[in-house]
Amino acid sequence: DNGYIYSFDKVGDTFSYYASITIDKSSDDVQSIAMPRCIARFEMVATDALHDYLNTVDIRIEGAATTLDAKTGKGAAKSVQTKTINVPASNIGKSNCTFVAYAFLTEEPTTATITLTAKDASGNVIQTHTLTDVELETNYITRYTGDFFASEIGSQISASTEWTGIKDNEF
Repeated sequence: DNGYIYSFDKVGDTFSYYASITIDKSSDDVQSIAMPRCIARFEMVATDALHDYLNTVDIRIEGAATTLDAKTGKGAAKSVQTKTINVPASNIGKSNCTFVAYAFLTEEPTTATITLTAKDASGNVIQTHTLTDVELETNYITRYTGDFFASEIGSQISASTEWTGIKDNEF
């Protein structure tokens, strides 16, 4: 049923819950619903300083989805998505800058190909790296860290799928 498929141009941290709920207006009972996270997060941390001619970084993910099936909380169909991140002038010259993209997964875990492309203000490619067999999993951060502008980035990248933590609050 396509009535439950939602498409997102800009995918961000997303939570989803689907159920039929009966509300008895004569009752004072309160129903608590916990909405689980239904998305995977990819991070690239550039440990080297960002060049002064850097304008944008594209994160292209092949093998995940940009559409969500609200009934299942999973990606509706595998596709290719590209997130373009504008680099603020205040980040030029800084190191350890983090670039983030999110993806819905059609299966757990998902193996994706991720291409990272740095461009100048005219759209010229400064640097590009393709990461293959990147394992993405819902509710996990997959982080790649390394010297993004180094010529042989592959030997300087490590992956971590550990979640950095949860801040629980009540109101």
